[in-house]
Amino acid sequence: MKHEPTQKRNICALLFKIFIMKNLCFIKLVLVFSFLLLIISSCSKQEFDEDNPSINNELLSQADLRDGDDSIYEVEYILDYLKANAPIDWAREKDAKLLYSIGYYTDSSYIVGYKPKAFTDFENGFNINETSKPEWQNAKENILNQFDFHAHDVLQDEGEGNDIFPAVLVKSPSFETLERLMEMDELFFIEPAVELFRVINDPQVQQAFYEIVNTSGCGCSSPNELPSNDFKEIQPGMKMPWNYEFNGINEYAIDEEEDPSITYAWDISSGDNIGVAVIDSGVSYEQENLNYFGAFDDIGLSFERYEERRDFLGVEIARESVGISNSGNSIIVSRERPIQDINRAAHDRCGHGTRQAGIVAGPRGVDGNSVGIAYNCDLYNYRAVHNPIILTMREKLAVSRALTAAAMEDNIKIISMAIAQPPLTDPSTVIENAINLAYNADKMIVCAAGTLGGDATNWVLFPANHENTIAVTGIQYPESYPGPLEDDDPLCNICFGGPEVNFAVIMQDGSNTDRTTLAVTCQGDVPAYSTGSSSATASLSGMAALIWSNLGNTAPRSDVIEKMRLASSNPDQNDPHPYLGHGWINVRNALE
Repeated sequence: MKHEPTQKRNICALLFKIFIMKNLCFIKLVLVFSFLLLIISSCSKQEFDEDNPSINNELLSQADLRDGDDSIYEVEYILDYLKANAPIDWAREKDAKLLYSIGYYTDSSYIVGYKPKAFTDFENGFNINETSKPEWQNAKENILNQFDFHAHDVLQDEGEGNDIFPAVLVKSPSFETLERLMEMDELFFIEPAVELFRVINDPQVQQAFYEIVNTSGCGCSSPNELPSNDFKEIQPGMKMPWNYEFNGINEYAIDEEEDPSITYAWDISSGDNIGVAVIDSGVSYEQENLNYFGAFDDIGLSFERYEERRDFLGVEIARESVGISNSGNSIIVSRERPIQDINRAAHDRCGHGTRQAGIVAGPRGVDGNSVGIAYNCDLYNYRAVHNPIILTMREKLAVSRALTAAAMEDNIKIISMAIAQPPLTDPSTVIENAINLAYNADKMIVCAAGTLGGDATNWVLFPANHENTIAVTGIQYPESYPGPLEDDDPLCNICFGGPEVNFAVIMQDGSNTDRTTLAVTCQGDVPAYSTGSSSATASLSGMAALIWSNLGNTAPRSDVIEKMRLASSNPDQNDPHPYLGHGWINVRNALE
């Protein structure tokens, strides 16, 4: 097939660059999946030395980007087209050759969205109860009938919720099939593996990706004992992280005399009757504090609440050694495989989702662990990603299905998503539509601005930069506290900021950047430090649950956001901070 050597050289070069890095953390192994297993045997030493193609930065029209080849576009042309027409809306892109080419250079996987023939109002979203109706199911059947699943096509339909969002994931090497789909009235969109394509072929995206994987938050190692000034021991026997106080959440220490004239935030609200969905890498089955049948409920001051865990991803990562590089390091290939233990499908293999769930909803119990901000809220752990970077096609579809499931659950008011697509990639069409659906169901969708080493004051990742989400980042304890944030008040040392940010959370000590907020870990009762915009996102989700609970679970989302703004450090709607939005929230004041 045309261009096969170039394809192999580019992917092999990327594979080599990733796996010669020392001290690889688990997150870095997720980039290369099963399609690499098919070509790894053809990688040679010379191919590892190949440079990636240069990028033409000129804005070109669609006609200028076409190379006249009837079979496939060159990589350079696709990169130029993606940049010139960014952001790409795959519901409007009708070039089957472009879709086919991106599939060819990756693994021929496509998310195909469907709809009834007469349905056109995706701008406002569809009714979440409609997709089980005959007209939607007929549309799905007509779409799937275009594929040959007895020959070369594969339906990738693992995980829960395969009928709640109108899209399917299909692997197909057929250009003719894509052409037929483009002619169908039931077709809503076809989204290719464009993020993976750009990570493989775009040097700018590669560099940003390499930087972000170093700070992406996987890890389940046992923490060390913490310095006593990093927390306060509170009744009946838990640790309250040091930073809660600076966000308007305080409490008496166990040995501290109480002042009856003082009312703290938790005296007013602890998140009762509010459901928070954490869409992330799952929840550790070894952490009893987040398990309904463990220490999550009816322990200490946490009682009469609910915990649920679901797996929308349906696959896990398998790691295989395929040889030794010239530098002596093992070359390890990661691939997605079906869940091996279905009884632990939603288990957190990364550790990131467990920490976020703990910050939101860890119980106020007696085992000395870190207490969550909304320690009486209901918790819905939805596994939809392998790690905080949304990269694979299965992850994108799983996130969309998890968003839809949260939209369908009346008890869920807040959706916490400390996950993001790689930098410099366009918003996923399938995730955008799921966000709009959840937003139209009056859910508050709280998203992480992004996490990366170095200063990044004008960079907010998707989905945090979407207009229907609440973008959150973390900041160091500001010198301006307790006054309004100043222009030079710093982000946390690995946090993104930008004009799309709505709120910030004080979660890092400026004089010691290793001193951050605390969270439960994958197992045990010793909490660990948790950093980045991820911990800020979980923190703000918990704060929103306190405020929503105080207003009542029938209150509209807009009332909660208004309370948050009015109690923020920078409440002026016409003059927000340039990259921190309305700044930090005084939760106690928001509960007035």
